[in-house]
Amino acid sequence: MATTERNSRVYSTALALLYVAFALFGTSIWWTSKQFNSYSRAKFVDLIEGTADAPFVFRRLVPDILHIFRSVFPESWRETVLNTLPELNEFSQAALLTDTSYGVELGVFAFLSFLSFLLFLYSLRKLLLLNFITSKITADLTPCFISLFLPIFYLEGSHFPYDLPALGLFTAALATLQAGQYILYTFFFALAVWNKETALLLGVVAFTHLYDKQKATKTTFFLILQLAIFLLIRDIISFLWRAPSQSHLGMETHLEENLFHIWRGDYLLQIGTLLAVSIASLLLFSNWRLKPVFLRRAFIISPLIALLYLYGGVWGEIRVFYEAFPIVALLIFQSACLIGGIPCEAKTQDQRSFFSFSIKRCSYSYTILLIALPLFLIVSASWLWLVFASRFHQPSLREYRALNNRGSIGQRWNASRHLKIHEAGVTVEVSPPVNGRFLEVTVDNNDIYTFSFFSKGGFLKRITLKPTGRPVTGMELRRMRLPKKARDIPLTKIIIEAKGDGKMSIGHLRILPKLPS
Repeated sequence: MATTERNSRVYSTALALLYVAFALFGTSIWWTSKQFNSYSRAKFVDLIEGTADAPFVFRRLVPDILHIFRSVFPESWRETVLNTLPELNEFSQAALLTDTSYGVELGVFAFLSFLSFLLFLYSLRKLLLLNFITSKITADLTPCFISLFLPIFYLEGSHFPYDLPALGLFTAALATLQAGQYILYTFFFALAVWNKETALLLGVVAFTHLYDKQKATKTTFFLILQLAIFLLIRDIISFLWRAPSQSHLGMETHLEENLFHIWRGDYLLQIGTLLAVSIASLLLFSNWRLKPVFLRRAFIISPLIALLYLYGGVWGEIRVFYEAFPIVALLIFQSACLIGGIPCEAKTQDQRSFFSFSIKRCSYSYTILLIALPLFLIVSASWLWLVFASRFHQPSLREYRALNNRGSIGQRWNASRHLKIHEAGVTVEVSPPVNGRFLEVTVDNNDIYTFSFFSKGGFLKRITLKPTGRPVTGMELRRMRLPKKARDIPLTKIIIEAKGDGKMSIGHLRILPKLPS
């Protein structure tokens, strides 16, 4: 008996060390895969001080913890820590911090990120044990294996302090909900809502899980309680932290841009993405009736997140799917076990399903239909939207040669010869075609400008020019390197779009072969 208990303690300790190692590894990949603190509207210091733009300023869990920590942490201790650990200064510089005194807060945030990743691993293990009958070693090692796929989410876009907490808290809430630990679930739900507003999707999962397991009155009360917690937390945050930039109070809309990418983007990349999504879908929906009821019902949030991503997300930044990741990963896990010959069976099954097939019995026509139908719907929607947009939001035209005058630096945005940019944008016709490596423009400094470049073969690439934050009076001269795909290629058209305070203009625009000395 004593030997068995000792072996059990040794195994538990080894498992804990393994999870700590994977959490450290996963967190370090998150830090190094893309520059943290790179988005001008949501800088790390601005988030802590509440001066970032909406909606980022309203995602407050980590910034509030760091804000409180900074308020109570003595300055003498801060100096001692920074002098004792010079690595924090290097860490601050790598994270693009302009104020290195926030290096201590950056270190605390790194530790919170590690805890969030560790919470994800343990919660995913608990969720797996609640849904599947499999060997102990499989259940213990699978979270580590699944976490190796998370770097796919790091490939595109900036990283924000609320990303890893969203992953950990959402997974923990799912596990405690299914386990019937409703007080603990409510705690994780409140933290997740404090962290990011998309945590309200947990209420959808709670409804799908409880509607036929409890009396209607109990389920209704539980859902109303969650809604009340959500409204209370979000209202308090909105009252205490008001966005300083009044031009970004509402939700960003990227629907037209995302559909444009689907319709006219990089076709090789799209084919690769479609192939990966198709393989994942086959694994996801294979033997659907034999998969756990809780996970199948919870999967309903995936299309909801996809619609939110299409409407308000930025194309390629799939980190918005963190909330759906544990659900999709475990549904695919069962199919992967079947292929690999690993014993794994759902604890709760429901044969009432209108959609079920087996990979081993799936016909070619069924597979083609599964891939082609969503592709057809997406492409059709993209085409219809672009036709609608081109008919009712036709951008004005301007010749490239008329924008070459550089005499606008320092002038007011509404000077008579400036090109005013309205919501529909402006199309600059480049005739004869011009090629170069750099874009030079004079712009109103407090707005966001997007330049889409075209050649005779069609759309090439897009770049975004964001405010520098420098105190500049009047129009400012900006230079940017063209995207690799648009360099040294004769450009025939440039579409300019702008977002901001409504007072948006361009003084001049030139494509240069090299930067002036």
